[in-house]
Amino acid sequence: MPDTSEHAAMPVATPKQAERWRKLLECAAIQINSHGAGGIGLDAVAKAAGLSRNALYYYVSDKSELAYLCLAHSCEAILADLDSAMAASDDPVAQIQLFVERNLVDRTGSLAVLGDYDVFEGDRREDLLAKEKAILDRVCGCVSRGMEGGIFRRGDPHIVANCLIGMMNWVRLAPRWLGEPLEEDNGRRLASAIDQLLLRGCAAGERRPTDHWPVAQQLTATAVNPFDRDEVREQKREQLLATASHLFNRRGIGGTSLNDIVAELGATKGAFYHYFKDKTELVVECYARSFELYDTFLETARSCGADGLERVLITHHLNCQAQLGSAPPLMLQAGLDALPEAVRSQFVSRSQDIWLKAQQLLASGVEDGSCIADDIRLVTEVSAGTFAWLARGGLRDADVSEWDLADAVNDIVGYGILVDRA
Repeated sequence: MPDTSEHAAMPVATPKQAERWRKLLECAAIQINSHGAGGIGLDAVAKAAGLSRNALYYYVSDKSELAYLCLAHSCEAILADLDSAMAASDDPVAQIQLFVERNLVDRTGSLAVLGDYDVFEGDRREDLLAKEKAILDRVCGCVSRGMEGGIFRRGDPHIVANCLIGMMNWVRLAPRWLGEPLEEDNGRRLASAIDQLLLRGCAAGERRPTDHWPVAQQLTATAVNPFDRDEVREQKREQLLATASHLFNRRGIGGTSLNDIVAELGATKGAFYHYFKDKTELVVECYARSFELYDTFLETARSCGADGLERVLITHHLNCQAQLGSAPPLMLQAGLDALPEAVRSQFVSRSQDIWLKAQQLLASGVEDGSCIADDIRLVTEVSAGTFAWLARGGLRDADVSEWDLADAVNDIVGYGILVDRA
């Protein structure tokens, strides 16, 4: 595997060069989060870092190397925060809280959102996957110790670890999609919201049965008349959007080619161009489809839930089911600024609308006494990270049904992992 530390040490022989390298990585992270790892622009990064294009080449050979080193740095920074938290306490609860605080509050500068590894090939991709696995394994070890010590409820520590890292990853991306102002105390409030949701959940009372809750697949299934050309055409278009969304979620938009999509469908590029003019139009339509699905889930929960808590958890459960299925919504991910300007503001507006509706469900639960939330706005925001991370497919297991896995993630969001939630 490539030795990123050796490469990073080579151009930073002086304090001034070290500061430039730090600034370069921070500006690259901002570019990755806004344009995706495959859409990073060297000119934009160099300008933001106060370097000339020629000076930038002293540090990296091309944009792919810069994106790779930036993602590797982000992984290593998260691991360093984990190590620091583990060394500071023997208490698993304190370790988790310290880790979240060190990463979201104490750490200065931007880190890249984890993912998009399929834009790289060979050793670079494998190295980033190994680094991410090391992060999850380290968190998993902490959770396992808490379960063995009777502090955390028994369950699958891998699911807990993925929920935590998913929330922390999402909050680096959410401000752009939600049009949030960068408030000075936002990091501390987000850390507190993650702590609350992971450790204590949002439910004020006892666990609710889920066996009567709606099934996501049934909400999106439609009967098609095989003799109606328009209906058949629309069905094929929907299949293309669903397949593309599935691959974009797993591999990242930049890491998925049109060839990958048509191969998955057993179709030809000619068939693709019958429905979409290019990949950008496909991505835009995938997002538009996603917003429709998110609205459907919210409205279904609003009508099915007996109180605020059930409405919150049904919405979350439907999103988990959908991301684990074969026709998921396209998760909001890095690369919003790579989309045409005309649709960016529209998508931010739709994201804000869905976020507000989700907040209203949680607020109704706080009002009727079924939910607890110290910060309704941010608890709602961070909860999306639990199913956003599911979209990448890391928790899929042939031995566990989609419903049971959705139940497990939903159980954490609802009731936390602490044995004593008081």
